Amino acid sequence: MEVEALRTWGLAASAAALASALTIAALGGCEQPASTPATPTGVIVAPATPAPATPAEPTAEPATTETPPAKLTSTPTRTTPTLLVRFEAPHPLARAQEIAAQGRVAEAGRAAQATIRGRGDLRGLCFDRFTLGGAEIVLKSCNPVTDGAAFQRRWSTRLNAMPGVDYAEPNAIAQPDRR
Repeated sequence: MEVEALRTWGLAASAAALASALTIAALGGCEQPASTPATPTGVIVAPATPAPATPAEPTAEPATTETPPAKLTSTPTRTTPTLLVRFEAPHPLARAQEIAAQGRVAEAGRAAQATIRGRGDLRGLCFDRFTLGGAEIVLKSCNPVTDGAAFQRRWSTRLNAMPGVDYAEPNAIAQPDRR
């Protein structure tokens, strides 16, 4: 038999088997009966649902790998707060925003990181990302802090007082933890 024809038949048979399995699953045709039936090969299949425990039998708690719920402690949660900042000339980060607006986001990110590292007045802030279209830069705390709101207020005030900053405000969008 020709190799190409064999491949075509194999693909068609696989597609048919997959379509059949999906149809059976969608219609619920794979339900197990309550008894333990023997398969054609003689292997006993376990029931789909476990038998309920009788009151005389002690029931053991299943072992889990989940951690127990967190208990309230006096240790505050550490977060990484972020700020939305719009720079304008003469600030050097305005150029990074222009590059990001042109669609060269990776290049703009490298420029922003280098600029932030080289400026003492931005010590404690790190580049996070650009907003869509490069309109704003999202800056974050380089280290987790215990009071994110105070951090955001302090840095918003400092940034808004700098020349070349159009505005700086706390980023109020909830973000997932990036561990």
